[in-house]
Amino acid sequence: MAQDYTQIEWLRELQAELHGVFSSAMPQFRSAFPEWKFSLGSAPWGQNTGANGYAVWFEGMLSRARSSEVDTLALVVDISHVDTTPEIGADVCWGHPSGYVEAEWSPGRAVLNDNTRRQLFDSLPSLLEAMARALRQGQPPGHGMKS
Repeated sequence: MAQDYTQIEWLRELQAELHGVFSSAMPQFRSAFPEWKFSLGSAPWGQNTGANGYAVWFEGMLSRARSSEVDTLALVVDISHVDTTPEIGADVCWGHPSGYVEAEWSPGRAVLNDNTRRQLFDSLPSLLEAMARALRQGQPPGHGMKS
């Protein structure tokens, strides 16, 4: 039971810290990209798999997207294997039908520890900048630009 409590606590702490960073960025994104609606989210995934994970995201949704446009872009921090040896990764990715990845946290995926956690948080400003660059482009490569 104590191990479950510890697992839940570190995950809640990580989620709160990520939401803090994303919440701080939201006013600037809302001002710079008024045609996009921004939100924060988090959810567990894979409870019935060996990867049992959790995702935390900062997402933009294009308010008036045409059917030919990709209408979502998100910075997602993904934690897998939360109940064994947690691994963490992050990327900035366009939604369906594109799935195009604008930027990834280097080293990609890594075992979550104090060092990799610090590296991830140190990289969040560059991932947020990659998100802003992608929003300025309007659409992922291979899709028509918004007019």
